[in-house]
Amino acid sequence: MAGAAARLVNLAWVLHLLTGYVSCISITVIENPVYAVLGESCYLWVNATLTPQAEIQWIFGSTSEVVVLRFPDIEPAYPVEYAKRAELYTNNGTLRLDEVRLGDQGKYTLSVKGFSGTLPVTSSATIDLVVLDDTIPINISANPVKDGYLDGQDSLSLACTPETPQSNLSFSWMVDGIPLVVEGLYNLSADQSVLVISPVHRSDDNKSFNCRVQNQSSVGNSQPFRLQIYYLLDITMPSTLVKTTSGGDLQLDCPVSANPPASRNWTKGLESFVTSEQNKYQLLPNGSLLIKNLTPVDSGFYGCEARNVAGRRFKGLTLLVQSYPDLVAESCGVDYVLISCIAVTAALLLLSLSFNVYYCLRKKAVTSKPPHPESSEGVTRMPQAGDTRSLGPTLPPRLGHHEKPYSDLIPPTNDYETLQMWKEGSSSKDRVNPPMKTKKGKTRGGK
Repeated sequence: MAGAAARLVNLAWVLHLLTGYVSCISITVIENPVYAVLGESCYLWVNATLTPQAEIQWIFGSTSEVVVLRFPDIEPAYPVEYAKRAELYTNNGTLRLDEVRLGDQGKYTLSVKGFSGTLPVTSSATIDLVVLDDTIPINISANPVKDGYLDGQDSLSLACTPETPQSNLSFSWMVDGIPLVVEGLYNLSADQSVLVISPVHRSDDNKSFNCRVQNQSSVGNSQPFRLQIYYLLDITMPSTLVKTTSGGDLQLDCPVSANPPASRNWTKGLESFVTSEQNKYQLLPNGSLLIKNLTPVDSGFYGCEARNVAGRRFKGLTLLVQSYPDLVAESCGVDYVLISCIAVTAALLLLSLSFNVYYCLRKKAVTSKPPHPESSEGVTRMPQAGDTRSLGPTLPPRLGHHEKPYSDLIPPTNDYETLQMWKEGSSSKDRVNPPMKTKKGKTRGGK
């Protein structure tokens, strides 16, 4: 069973190779017959999927070789007659003929050879070429007639009309020399004489549309109709936030794709400003804004407005011009305003502390100076007998219930010698009741 299964797998693989190589060199003819105008170029359109080792050969009639490409050659080989007016497209096998002659009319055969293992596999296709004399003058008329059409808004119809009535005409359209594919925005009338584009798109801007008519004996080609599309796309600024340092110049770009070219106007905040070479702001030819000698005052919101016949677009950015302290604060991850507030607060605290220390030292120096006994300047008045006023900071602020009142501590005399004896007493009792002199020189009281 295992051997039979292996043989079936091998057989399936061989069949896959054979069918795969055959499908790889299949040829599809795009147009047959091909009508060519005398003296112009024509294409024998095919779509052949080719293997890497395929051999491509075009033959005119039965024996006349036009071009051949054999593996492992890279460049096709042309006979002398076709060397300067034939070209082979190696990606799909299409043949182009330039300067078509009457003798070029006839049958052309494309032959493609490949290999499946050692077995050759061949595929071929035939196209008839008809050479026509350009005798039918035709024109293309547009409706509506405008210098340009607005992108995504306007619609346009192109009519292909012979100058003289003709019968049995067939119409075809080309865009930039390539046959028109009817899809998307393109639509053709029943006889294909009218091409409708609805709405027009900016991708068709500056494209050339041609109309061709032909019958069994003649052909006509119109002059190209070049389409102009007016459009204005969104402004694509690189960034909406620009950070830079003061002192240099800065260019703010305002790129926009537009037809016709858009004019630019710059604003700072909500106000427009005049730009010139003499001022700080200069508008460059490409619409960019040049700011000279940057300072932090230049920080703010800048807006660019672009205008043309297709409309207007606006976009803005924020400019932040930083000085050196700002950069240091930002690199530390701390806001510069917060740092400034902390520094000012610390300075005020230091100033207040210095003032308090100075005041305390000054007060101590004044109060510690002893008064002169004979000088009345700077000397506190001596307490008198019976004076109950407080002596100041040298006395206790308040008395307990067991302590004597202040009046007991006041010496009952103003005699200097008695006062000195009272101050130098050894006990509080002596201070309360000091010895007193009488008129006769005797002492009274005391111990």
